[in-house]
Amino acid sequence: RPKWTLQPTVTEPVELREWQLMGLPADEFTSDSAVIARLSPKWPLCIDPHFQALRWIQQVFQGRAQITKPSSWKAREKLVLCLQDGCPLVVEDVRGEVPAFLNVVLLRRREEEKAFLFMDKSVSVHQDFQLFMSTPIAHTQFQPATYTVVSVVNF
Repeated sequence: RPKWTLQPTVTEPVELREWQLMGLPADEFTSDSAVIARLSPKWPLCIDPHFQALRWIQQVFQGRAQITKPSSWKAREKLVLCLQDGCPLVVEDVRGEVPAFLNVVLLRRREEEKAFLFMDKSVSVHQDFQLFMSTPIAHTQFQPATYTVVSVVNF
C-alpha cells in the first residue's frame, strides 16, 4: 500500500522545491510543517528550536518580513504597519503564552475580515498580510486556549 503524505495533496511539487531552495530542509516532517504553516486557516505558531522556520520565512518573503519580539515596545506599531501595508509579521521568541496585543488578529481567521478596531483606531487589513509566530523552546507548554486560536506547528 502506498504511503500517504500531505505535501502532494495540497501543494505543487514545484512550490515545495522552491521552499527547499529557500532553506527549508527537504525531510517530509519539515515539509509537512511548512505546508500547515502556510495553508492553515489559523495563524501559525512555530515550535522552532533550530530556527529553520524563521530562516525559511525570511527567505520566502525576501527580506520583506518585519520581525519583532513580544517584549519590543515597537511590536504594536509594527503590527499595525504590517496589517495595512500587507507585509508579513514574524513575532519571534514567544514564550508561555501568545502576546495579548495579537488577540485582535488571532481571534479572526485568515482572510476573514478586512478591517477592525485596534488600539481605538480602525485598521484596514491588506490582503497580503501574513502573521507568523515562533518559539525557540522545543518542549514549550501553552495554555489550552492558545490551541484554539493558532495552529501550533513543530519544525
